[in-house]
Amino acid sequence: MIMDILLDLVRFFGFLMFMAGVWGLLFLEPENFLEDYFENSFIKSWSIIFIIITILSYLGGQQDRINVEYDSGFFGGLGYQIGSALGVIIFSLVLTYLYILIKIPLKKIHQITNKKAMNKLIPLILLTALVGCSKYSSYDDCYEHWMSKMPKDLELIIHERDSYISAVKGLCEEYKD
Repeated sequence: MIMDILLDLVRFFGFLMFMAGVWGLLFLEPENFLEDYFENSFIKSWSIIFIIITILSYLGGQQDRINVEYDSGFFGGLGYQIGSALGVIIFSLVLTYLYILIKIPLKKIHQITNKKAMNKLIPLILLTALVGCSKYSSYDDCYEHWMSKMPKDLELIIHERDSYISAVKGLCEEYKD
């Protein structure tokens, strides 16, 4: 009875248990051999991507294919499971390299837009606001400028024309003496 339950657990979760062991050997070993070849940030990224690929492989039916191979023979199933583990390791490593390649330029773009652009943007906004505010020397200049831009169609529609004139008066109000 207990052996049947254990066999069912292995049949359903064997791939995840096997991959958890591989993950532990790669990423949790106290004297991790990966630290000789990779930086800690890369190892952490690889570890997360490894877990994601493992879960997606499991959900994609990899456990079922491994079970079919185990049904045809133990060594065939073991070989298929080891091959699946190597596939997850290599695919997650490739995706980690791609992630790192994409992450670096995106980080630089983020830094540039947040720091340098804001340093240039704030004075530009202030300059535009000040020039825009001091564009007209008087109320009449402002009123004349905006009334000359009134579309010809508005001259025929009285209520639209009145709305436009009211908006122009409100805009030029700050130039009154």
